[in-house]
Amino acid sequence: MIDEKQLWKERLIAYVAQVRRYGRYMFNDHLLIVLFIAVGAGAYVYKQWTDSLQQFPYAIVASIIFAFVLTSSGVRTLLKEADTVFLLPVERNMRPYFFRAGVYSFVVHMSICMMIAIALFPLHRTFSSQSFVLLCVVLFPLKGWNMLVQWKEDAFSQRSLFHRCIRFLLNVMAMYFFLVGAYAFVVTMAVIMMIVARYITRSVKNTPLKWDVLLEDETRRMQSFYRVVHLFVDVPHLRKTVKKRYWLSPLLRIVDRATKQAYTYLHVRTFVRSGEYLGIVTRLTVIGAIFIYTIPTGYVFFSLLFTYATALQLLPLFSHHRSHPMLALYPLTMTKRRQSVLGIWLIVFGMQTALFTMLSTFIVSLSAGTAVLIAEGLLCTLLIMYVKKKWKEAE
Repeated sequence: MIDEKQLWKERLIAYVAQVRRYGRYMFNDHLLIVLFIAVGAGAYVYKQWTDSLQQFPYAIVASIIFAFVLTSSGVRTLLKEADTVFLLPVERNMRPYFFRAGVYSFVVHMSICMMIAIALFPLHRTFSSQSFVLLCVVLFPLKGWNMLVQWKEDAFSQRSLFHRCIRFLLNVMAMYFFLVGAYAFVVTMAVIMMIVARYITRSVKNTPLKWDVLLEDETRRMQSFYRVVHLFVDVPHLRKTVKKRYWLSPLLRIVDRATKQAYTYLHVRTFVRSGEYLGIVTRLTVIGAIFIYTIPTGYVFFSLLFTYATALQLLPLFSHHRSHPMLALYPLTMTKRRQSVLGIWLIVFGMQTALFTMLSTFIVSLSAGTAVLIAEGLLCTLLIMYVKKKWKEAE
């Protein structure tokens, strides 16, 4: 017989040990210094910005931010591929295992909610009359409701984007009515949420677990963690993902497919179709632009911060195909390979710098855009010089 409680304990201990082992490689002295400087500078800019505000739609902004955090409420099950075979016969006895998985996930999600609440505390203190402690208390039942509904849909029912959007809207309205003090509407939203939870619970009663969906979700989360770790150290468990992205196929036709440009074509194709580069670069650029737009006093800091983060995400591009044996058949030197990667970096940095420069110019002034352009140029130059130095040392 399988002891479900002991099984969860062993899985959790192994997972925590793995995170700690990789964490030692990730959070080295250099990264901690950069994080310390970034957090300190960001806190200073954030304080200057909040002190300068006279009016701010805090209730709307905070309700949307909290709704995003509350709606994302997946349960970490720590399942493995073999579980679909060995645990399937004892599915009815797995309730203690999944209960402990839910408790662990709830603690992790609430930790994130508390960090978001603490980050919004300066705005809350200035623009809201609600008690901050009461706000933190309200987040607990809301997170529990979201986790219950999402678990029932993921594990037993059909996952629906429409249902997720409905939960997001309910979270937005509940948080907004609470922040503005409309308690009658808060009670109404609580009743609606209870009805939704009751309906979903009854609709999936006596429905078997969807092991394939749970395993796919757990694999996706672990691969996301491995991709972050892969920025600092090689991860043997990392699986490469490829997305076709037909709408970007014309971009590949622009690249010369001649023999001398084989590495360029390979790396551009990898950048476009790999699930590890284009998406994260786009997200970082958009988030950086949002920060510059909403907190214009820190335009130089945010432009440099997100450019540096983009550079970290692009570093593994050079070694992406390192283990592929066919790469050794290319009749090209290592210099050609490095030049192709540097070319992609320059294009990405140039587009990002142009966006941040224009945004700073329109929002602040022409001198601000010039400052961003100069700072970005210096940072990109230093990064490329550093990478070239490391490549020479590796020869």
